[in-house]
Amino acid sequence: PGVRMTPTYASALAKLQCAGGEPVATALRKVSTLVRRRGLIVLASDLYDEEVTLAEIKRLARMGHDVVTLHIIAREESTLPRGGATEFVDLETEATLVASADAIADEYSAAFASFLLRSRQSIEREGLDYVRLITGEPLEPVLRRFLIGRRGASTSRALPRTGRGVA
Repeated sequence: PGVRMTPTYASALAKLQCAGGEPVATALRKVSTLVRRRGLIVLASDLYDEEVTLAEIKRLARMGHDVVTLHIIAREESTLPRGGATEFVDLETEATLVASADAIADEYSAAFASFLLRSRQSIEREGLDYVRLITGEPLEPVLRRFLIGRRGASTSRALPRTGRGVA
């Protein structure tokens, strides 16, 4: 039945629109109360509220769910534009900050790289799947590598799963 339903699920997912301002952790908590049978839960998030989100991801996994985290990163977030004063806008709160991108670029890059590594390691440490997706890049090659790796890992041995990240 699962294979026959895949086109239906894919079609439904393609029609979804992001809306609302509910924290990811709150939504995951709701999922844990609504989904009674063990299943596959796919989270697509920027993980910026990582501490509480990761706690809920781990909670779902302890309940027996197979959890896959798609870590969505906007290309613009990975590197700062060089130049003079730059206005930074928080897309969720619309708060603004003006700073010299040149003056903060190195510190920002180090902090961002640390955030990415910490997020990935926290998820994979629990034996869960992590996939990093960069906006503007084609999804198909990344998802194909992940799915092929996942299929190979599930048929290769009957040992406890370990995280199979794709970055």
